[in-house]
Amino acid sequence: MLVGFELFRRLREDWSCIEVFPQAIAATLDANHIHKSDRAGVIAQLKAVALYTHWPKTAEVASLIYIAHGSFHDRLDAYLSAWVAALDDCDRIPIGQPPNDVIWVPHLPSPLEGEGQG
Repeated sequence: MLVGFELFRRLREDWSCIEVFPQAIAATLDANHIHKSDRAGVIAQLKAVALYTHWPKTAEVASLIYIAHGSFHDRLDAYLSAWVAALDDCDRIPIGQPPNDVIWVPHLPSPLEGEGQG
């Protein structure tokens, strides 16, 4: 953990960095009912994130082979983290106090956002 903290501190000197936590992302997606150590948990989280990223087209664990190394749940964590890090600022919400004491999760549109407007 100390190495991770130091790496984060050092990277922040030259680049914009944010902190994400895959379990918080899964909870925001309401996809954390089955732990990701179980294959069904990986599939549930992959299905939930695919609703917003449109990848993969079918939630198959094998899809994760193409994005990272490690166990499937580690690959899923990498995917969830990269997704949130790639979002525009307005598409993320803080848990904690920005700018330094915060974990970022996706701002998910409510079911009614975009409907009936116009």
